[in-house]
Amino acid sequence: MRRKRPEYRWRMHERCILASPACATASYRDHQFAATAGFFRSPMFDASLSNGVQYLIAARCNAIWSTSRAVAARLLRNGHPFVGRQCPICRTPLGAFSPVGHLITACTDPRIQAYRDTIGFSREFFVLLWQHAHEVAGLLPAPDVNSLDLSILVLGGTLCGGATLGNDWLAGFSQMGTVVAPPAGRVVHFLQRTMWSYSSSLWAYHRNAAGQ
Repeated sequence: MRRKRPEYRWRMHERCILASPACATASYRDHQFAATAGFFRSPMFDASLSNGVQYLIAARCNAIWSTSRAVAARLLRNGHPFVGRQCPICRTPLGAFSPVGHLITACTDPRIQAYRDTIGFSREFFVLLWQHAHEVAGLLPAPDVNSLDLSILVLGGTLCGGATLGNDWLAGFSQMGTVVAPPAGRVVHFLQRTMWSYSSSLWAYHRNAAGQ
């Protein structure tokens, strides 16, 4: 039987996630992720990055497991040390931020910070994205970078005010004399490298079915 191309599998994966909870559809629609839905067709993503691509699809659909969701689903055992909305790696309260948004922009774990630096996710890089997204929309950028809004831009979405990277999210751009490589490529590499640490930290407290 003919094997399906990775592009096809990734497209179907995104559709399957959207077909489930209403919150996933709302997140995808509210941030207008459909405008950049063809990113997995990019030649910059080969089979070696399939995990990173699938993590990105899940993040865009608000389908990454969080501590609060796992506890509500009784997938974490009683006595879990961080039952609330906290990062399972650095234990920082997430507030309104998504797990992936926090991981990309704010997680304080030394391993995550080191890889964030390696891949070029510096504050200067994020400021360039922020400024460019507002200029694309013809808006004046806010003086401070909000982590929640920033994570939406990094994932290829659009803010409620209309700020977006648009096609530049995948193609890259020049800003203030600096050439910015495609943010989509960086975020896929980042998620491929770091989500295993997030998942392993979360499920380290998985319920022991035999002991319940």
